Amino acid sequence: MNTLHSIDQLRASFSYDAIQIAKESSAKQSEVKSYIKKMPLLIKTNGLAQTLAFYRAKGTGSKSYQIVYDILSTWFRAETPFKMMTTDEGFLEQVIRLETRQYMMLTDETILLLNWLRRFADIELKKEG
Repeated sequence: MNTLHSIDQLRASFSYDAIQIAKESSAKQSEVKSYIKKMPLLIKTNGLAQTLAFYRAKGTGSKSYQIVYDILSTWFRAETPFKMMTTDEGFLEQVIRLETRQYMMLTDETILLLNWLRRFADIELKKEG
C-alpha cells in the first residue's frame, strides 16, 4: 500500500470518528459544521496560531468552537506520522513555539485534515442545530 494513500486513510478515518463524536455531543451541529468550513480560510488569512487562539478563546463560551479545537489537538497528539505535540503543555502553546519549518508543516497538515472533516461534516451533521 502506498504510504501517502495510507496517511490519507488515517486522516479520513480520524475525521469520520471525530465527526461522529461531535454529532453525539451537546454542541449545535450546524455551528460545528460552519466552524470547520470557515477554518481553512481563517488559517490562510490570519495564520494557524492566530486561528487556533481565536478558536480556543471562543471555546470558553462555545462548545462548538471547543470541539473543533479539540479535534485538531487530538490529531496532533495521536500516534500518526504527524504526531508533533506532547501532553506536557497545551496545544496552542506548543504551536507558537514551533520552528518555522515545523509550523509550515503543521499548517499544511491542518488544512488537509480540515478537508476531510468538512466532507464528513457535510454528510453527517445537521443543517439546523
